Amino acid sequence: MAFSWQDYLLLIQEIYQSRASLNYEEAIYRCAISRSYYAAFCGARNFARDNQNYAPSYSGVDHKTIRDHFRQKGIAGADIADKLWDLHRWRIQCDYRDAVRNLPQMTTDAMNRAIQIFSHLSTIAP
Repeated sequence: MAFSWQDYLLLIQEIYQSRASLNYEEAIYRCAISRSYYAAFCGARNFARDNQNYAPSYSGVDHKTIRDHFRQKGIAGADIADKLWDLHRWRIQCDYRDAVRNLPQMTTDAMNRAIQIFSHLSTIAP
């Protein structure tokens, strides 16, 4: 059975909601941003692979080529590409930098963008 990448987003939303009872608030923020990106990225990649003849390499190159693919698909695709770009940049900050500004807002924005990407994908005709 194939993994549902949207489950990453659902899991991190549950963890995020319980953050007040945990002692790892910054780690939760960083994890939420990172997992929101990977949920949206892999969901978009698989949608494009299964419905739009996108041929992923399953390597780091796909992080750029999937955005390029969607940019060529019109307004909805460009919106997906833009949201993936935001998520990708934020994920890199959270995974590599010791200090990241505005983590609470970035977390909310990241989860919202991932939700919007899945919503857009559900409206695009295969």
